Amino acid sequence: MSNEILEQWDFDEISQFGFIFHGVRDENSVLLTERADAVFSSWDIFSTSFIDVKYLLRSICPVGLILQVPKQNIIGTHPHDVWFPTHLGSAKDKKKYSSKAAKTGSLSHALATGVDLKGRIVNDLPEKYRRLMSPTNLAEMQWAMGAPYNEVLVIGRSDVNVYSGLPATRKVKVVGIFSGSNSSDLYDFNRLCQANSGVPIYKTLNDLQRLRKDIRTSDPAFLY
Repeated sequence: MSNEILEQWDFDEISQFGFIFHGVRDENSVLLTERADAVFSSWDIFSTSFIDVKYLLRSICPVGLILQVPKQNIIGTHPHDVWFPTHLGSAKDKKKYSSKAAKTGSLSHALATGVDLKGRIVNDLPEKYRRLMSPTNLAEMQWAMGAPYNEVLVIGRSDVNVYSGLPATRKVKVVGIFSGSNSSDLYDFNRLCQANSGVPIYKTLNDLQRLRKDIRTSDPAFLY
C-alpha cells in the first residue's frame, strides 16, 4: 500500500497541482550561506510542506525552496505541523551526540515513538511519523482540520534503502527559489538567491504556473 501511495508523489504527477517546498525562516540557517542541494544531502531527515499552486500556497514560511523529491525519499506525510525534530544528521545536530551510533539511535527513536519537539506523541496511529497519505488526501484533510500548512518529512541522504520494491533514496534537487512575501523577508530571499546562483526565481502565482508548464512539457532540466 505504501508504494501505491508513493507513486502519487512522483514529481511529474504532483507538479500538476503543486510542489514540495522547504521554507527558510531562521536568519542563521545554513541554507542562507551554502548551496541548498549540498546541505540537504547532508541531512538525514528534514521537514517540508506540499503547497497547492491554486489553493494551498502556504507553508511555515513564505520564503524558501521548491524541491524535486524522489518519491522514495518521502518518509512521512501529515496534514498539520507535527513538530518533527528536523535536521537530524546535520552538523549542528551531531554536536548533541557522542557518536554516530548515538545520533542514529536518536533518529530511530523519534520515528518509532512519534515524540515531537515538545515531548508530545504526534498521533495515535501505529506508524507515528511514518504515516503516508496521497497528495490529494493530504490536502483534503488539511483543509478539513483548518491547518495553516502540512508537513512532509523527506530523507536528504542518498543511497538509503527505505521501501521494499523501490530504489534507494536519491539526491533532492532544488528547482526554484520562491518568495510570496513582503519586503520584510527580502533580505533572506536575496541571501537564498546568492547562495544558489543559477536556480530559477519565482515570485508570483503566474511564475509557478510557468514552472508547472515547463515540467509538463518534459523539460530535460526536470528529469532525474
